[in-house]
Amino acid sequence: SRGGKKGKGKKSHGAAPAKPDTSNAAPSPAPIDYIDLIDVPPWKRRMQRRQEALADNTKHKANVFTDDVVLATLKVTLLSQRLNETLAQLYSLATEALSSRPIADKEELCSIFQESYFSQIRLACTFPRTAHVVDDATVSEKNVWEAEQIAAAYECAQLSAMSLARHTGSRLHQSWVASAALLQKEANADAIKLMEARLSTLSNDKDESRSTCIRDRVDKLQAKNAMLPRLAESLMSRVVSRGGDDESKDHPPSAEDWNMYIRALVEQDKLSDAIEKLEGVKCASSGSSDNTEGELRRIDDETDVASHQGSLIQLAHRSRLEQKASLCLKVKRYEEASETYTELLSLLPDNWSYWVGFLRSAVGSDTDERQVENCIVQCRKIVESYVPAGASTHPLRGPHLFLVELAAIPLRGIQSTDRDEPSSNDLSQFLQKEASVRESVVRELGEAVIDYATIFAPKASCCFYDLRNYLELFATACYELKVEATTWEELLKVLRWAENLREGNRFEKDIADARERRKRLRAYIFSVQMVFGVLHAVRSCDGENDAICSESLDAFLPSLDDMVDEWHTSLDLGSNPKDGGQKEVLPGDELILLACQRLGANSKSSDVGTSLSITEAALLEGALYHSPFNPHLKIAAIDVYTRLSAGQRALELFDDMGVKQIQYDSCSYLIFPTLIRTGLYREAVQLAGNVMGLHWTSAKNVQDYATKCCETGMLSKCCEMITWQRERMTSSLQLLISKSTVMALAPLVYSGEPDERGKHGSAEPLAARQGIIGGSDDVDRVGEMIKNIGNFSAAPSIVNVALDGSTPNDNLYSDNRDFTVNQFHILSKAHHATKGDLCCYALLQSHWQGILMRAALMLNVVKAPKKGKVAKVKAGDTLYKRCESLSQFLDIAHNAIHSARNKFSDCR
Repeated sequence: SRGGKKGKGKKSHGAAPAKPDTSNAAPSPAPIDYIDLIDVPPWKRRMQRRQEALADNTKHKANVFTDDVVLATLKVTLLSQRLNETLAQLYSLATEALSSRPIADKEELCSIFQESYFSQIRLACTFPRTAHVVDDATVSEKNVWEAEQIAAAYECAQLSAMSLARHTGSRLHQSWVASAALLQKEANADAIKLMEARLSTLSNDKDESRSTCIRDRVDKLQAKNAMLPRLAESLMSRVVSRGGDDESKDHPPSAEDWNMYIRALVEQDKLSDAIEKLEGVKCASSGSSDNTEGELRRIDDETDVASHQGSLIQLAHRSRLEQKASLCLKVKRYEEASETYTELLSLLPDNWSYWVGFLRSAVGSDTDERQVENCIVQCRKIVESYVPAGASTHPLRGPHLFLVELAAIPLRGIQSTDRDEPSSNDLSQFLQKEASVRESVVRELGEAVIDYATIFAPKASCCFYDLRNYLELFATACYELKVEATTWEELLKVLRWAENLREGNRFEKDIADARERRKRLRAYIFSVQMVFGVLHAVRSCDGENDAICSESLDAFLPSLDDMVDEWHTSLDLGSNPKDGGQKEVLPGDELILLACQRLGANSKSSDVGTSLSITEAALLEGALYHSPFNPHLKIAAIDVYTRLSAGQRALELFDDMGVKQIQYDSCSYLIFPTLIRTGLYREAVQLAGNVMGLHWTSAKNVQDYATKCCETGMLSKCCEMITWQRERMTSSLQLLISKSTVMALAPLVYSGEPDERGKHGSAEPLAARQGIIGGSDDVDRVGEMIKNIGNFSAAPSIVNVALDGSTPNDNLYSDNRDFTVNQFHILSKAHHATKGDLCCYALLQSHWQGILMRAALMLNVVKAPKKGKVAKVKAGDTLYKRCESLSQFLDIAHNAIHSARNKFSDCR
């Protein structure tokens, strides 16, 4: 050829290869764009991949890995990448293939079945449980799909354990089958509930086919649920019947075996059968001389432990009685329940739950007023045997507090035993009684409170917290009846008693005995706490009218100087743990906390709030100088410095508390708002990173420990871990807020810092490495965010919340904040953001970040106008898809924000 070097002087090696004929070839899939990943939530992509895998399952059965070594190697890699679903599918296909082949190596086969069971348990930990909290009107397709995946995982686990038990005949593996069957029943019930709720939203003709499909799935799950408890009962009946006779050399059934068997019976409402089985259980020796149980086989040596599969811990006598008493209450065998609780009280009379159970069994199902009165008389006779008439050196708090509970029942009835329900002080029925009856009931409660405090105020620093609810009830009743002079006089009587207690326990130089001084100090502190508690209850009822509260404060409270002086005189006492004190606190620290609350109450009603807050800070700093390890002093100081906008000092105190591990999830709320309010954005992002890191490691550790519990036979602990991870950790509110905080503050964080060698370089500008700021790196940053959008513990995954539905639902999240650390607040309460407001904030951040990410993706594909004409965009182009995505998401965000503002009043 002319005019060029191409081909010059070279010989041809033949004709050019012909192009392949693609006329009949399948069209190549369209390239995946970033916008495709951000518009489709991860759960939906997983669902699509699962459907494709099921469709291609028949084509690749010959390529399934069944070698034990290969599977173990792949397991290590997949677990390191947190690919639990892939691991579960891999072992599921392997067990399915091996089940249809002749047995070559039984040991290798059993190993694969066991790992298949463990992989399904790991997979179950990754999905949150929502059926128990979600409203029927807000059930989404995601909720239904996740519930079905959980049910499928437990079904695969049950089948793997069944195959394993068939080959080994082990009691442990039979227990695995029963445990998986009961877990599957619970998961099926959740899926049925969600699908039925979903059916109620499908009313159009177009949804008829979907409704029919859902009904078929519901029918299948209901049919399975009818058989699963029977399967668990059948297997566990064999387990508990082996090794139970006296001549057997095998160990008797463990406590875990009996608990699983009883649970299988309870799931079928066979409560009477469960009680009968419990009565025939031979329990382990309790070591007491009066033990009448038969002597069972003991653990001989280390060889016994190594050779036995499962747990060796036998059912204890007290544990059996607890289960029997609970079941008797459910079947309304109240007399038998009362006898059982009486026996339990003889074993441990200081257990409060036994007294509550005894009370409910004594009342029975008849809550008639006369029946309740007879019940109270009966309970008083029982409790008298545990309350000595004279002074006792070591009195029990349980029986004495039960007397206070009996005095409170005529006012507000018998409280629910459900710990999740808040205590209720409903006085509607009490207020309808005659005036003389009301006066008598209020007087009895006040006297019961004074009697309890007289005994335990000098002995136990927790005396006030035992009586706190009763004092609130008493003060509320007195306030409601304040027009009756005699009833209001009962309140003043209690306050005068507290005042006399305080005056009689002041510091005296003549008393040198340290133990006696500590008793007097505890009584002094209790008297102040008692007055604070009564006044807070009256103030809550009084509302804006504070006249009564102000007069009571002046009349019954000590001055600030008196409380500080008492604290000064107590500094030489030390903590003395041997005398009931706590090692990390001093016995007088509570006085400083009370003094600060006294100041805080004044600061709200005066114009000198800042100066009083500074006084509070000075008192707390002085107390921390002498007691640097008291966490309550630090928490109170953090609250004060938040009001003073001193974020750096508040952060130092929070760091000194040594918050670690799960405490990041429960206590980080104490400092989060302060860091953001005072501009410590970098520290806020670091703390949020600690919260996310906790959840990242917890997700793996729970899976590891759950499988170890299965190996050791502690199946109840395995179920507890799975429940804790699914209901508390995966749906953690603090994790949601942490991800929102990182995404919101990323553009406001400096990235540069001195390196470890001590060379101080120049700090990089704001948002040098993170955040969307309208710069040239935004597209690359968004690309990295989208790559991590499927990682549940990573901050970018917050944008998936916007795709789960436009209706904000705070019930889906678990509020793990520990508010009990603020229990020292009596006269004034600590105020924190509500659960709904936090969910609203996270929802808004999710939508704002979704808008920013989609807008940033437009930067490198947008086309500028040419010669005054708008650039043409074709359907299917990258620019077209990104424009459509941004436009549609703006509508979603607008509707979500409008809905959130209507539901949460403080949402902005």
